[in-house]
Amino acid sequence: MNPSIELKVNRSEKVLACTPLNEDAKAILADMGNGADLKGAKLDVAVNAIVGSLVRNGYLNSISSAIMISVEDKDTARAEKLQRELTSTVDGVLQTSESRASVLTQTLTQDAGLTQQARENSISTGKAALVNRVLAINPSLKFDALAKLSVEELKDLAEAGAPAMPIGKDAAAYAAEQYAGTTALDSVTAEVDSELDESPAHYEVELHTAWGEFEYLVDAYTGKVFSGQKDLLAAVSTPNATTKPTAPSDGADIGHAKAKSIALNHAGLSENQAYDMDIELDDEDGTLVYEVEFKSGGMEYSYEINAATGAILKHETELDD
Repeated sequence: MNPSIELKVNRSEKVLACTPLNEDAKAILADMGNGADLKGAKLDVAVNAIVGSLVRNGYLNSISSAIMISVEDKDTARAEKLQRELTSTVDGVLQTSESRASVLTQTLTQDAGLTQQARENSISTGKAALVNRVLAINPSLKFDALAKLSVEELKDLAEAGAPAMPIGKDAAAYAAEQYAGTTALDSVTAEVDSELDESPAHYEVELHTAWGEFEYLVDAYTGKVFSGQKDLLAAVSTPNATTKPTAPSDGADIGHAKAKSIALNHAGLSENQAYDMDIELDDEDGTLVYEVEFKSGGMEYSYEINAATGAILKHETELDD
């Protein structure tokens, strides 16, 4: 998942063209006429719209998410000024949305070779420059393989000295699911954070299942899982792969207060940061769940929490519109 988008602007910082450079980028620009609706807009307005769409589509939710701003201009001073302005604009959007993503910036000089590399791999010239930074550290790696990594993976890989080619987020998620024994379940989804600059380098994989969330640590270069619950289906005593665990018959109930605490802790919020709190006990296919909804910082949060175990069964976050 690496949306790459190119904006061409004139001297007065109005958008001349907005181009999605890969399929992920087209999804981000789908509500903007595939980028055509941004033509003629002020640059800060266009960037606001794009970053907002990235947030809504979940690209900037995790703490390891990163967005790279690369400015290419013959006038270096003008490029650096524009870079500072754009960084401020993006930071403002991220703070409003409470995104935990980081912002990376760089200025580039026009380079025909770099442009060709970018086009051949459906990425921006900014990301191509970052790939070449990694290749300068370890020339044995391959450009096309590195281009498939996310910006945050490339940044961490460069900081770690690029010792080898990491397996990537998709492979890390699959390794965790194999270890957990959930590859046959379509209902299981994975959220992956890269920690390539830590020792040992690894991916943090969080599996979202019908009976809760489970975290796995996967070696970034070998794919070996060195932390997490093995054979998850057997551990939660599910009769088969499609049956969801139900609440015990003894009437155990964590209560409204505990359900609220679980949701707020997961969202990383204190009670005084949340408002419009609504908590209801409901029956979902024979399982008692607490439905917890609240707002904070321009975002809406909703949770379904198992009333017996306190496991988070489902959670969503979206802009409060």
